[in-house]
Amino acid sequence: PSCAARCPRCRSATASSGLPVTFSIVSSPASLSVNTLTITEAGTVTVQASQTANLSFKTAPNVTQSFNVAKAVLTITAANKSMVYGTTPPILTASYSGFVNGDTSASLSHAVSLNTSATSLSPVGTYSIVPTGAGSNNYSFIYVNGILTITQATPGITWTTPADITLGTALSATQLNATANVAGTTWAYNPA
Repeated sequence: PSCAARCPRCRSATASSGLPVTFSIVSSPASLSVNTLTITEAGTVTVQASQTANLSFKTAPNVTQSFNVAKAVLTITAANKSMVYGTTPPILTASYSGFVNGDTSASLSHAVSLNTSATSLSPVGTYSIVPTGAGSNNYSFIYVNGILTITQATPGITWTTPADITLGTALSATQLNATANVAGTTWAYNPA
């Protein structure tokens, strides 16, 4: 048999004599209290049942049972995000489904890493957000990618009133000095 890591597992055993049976841990990632075995992490648990003698019955031979405690499955899903072209990429986050026994992301031995190829100057479009690298002795992982959507920027144009020029004078940076609040903006000037 198997159970998810760190779940309490109750055991029962009987002796043909009717005498009480006691339990002890032979080897395991578990603790024993009365008749409740509490699993502390994934692995193989080996428990021994014993029955001592009395005036009518000899000591029964010990019986050993082992079972595997499977890692619990934890799904880590990268949250979808969006940003405007030319702005700082958002902080990437993830959600978790499948923690047991009050565990949280802080219980992992290695935190999840969230990565995307998108930068502030990546073209408008969608990019994968990829979760990887989480680690734990008690969990196996399923990773679900998220999407980072980059949308078009709306530039704000600042252009001070150009200085007057004389007919026939070439336009210069003094007149053609518009700026925008979005990186990578190119300019085309057309007479009105």
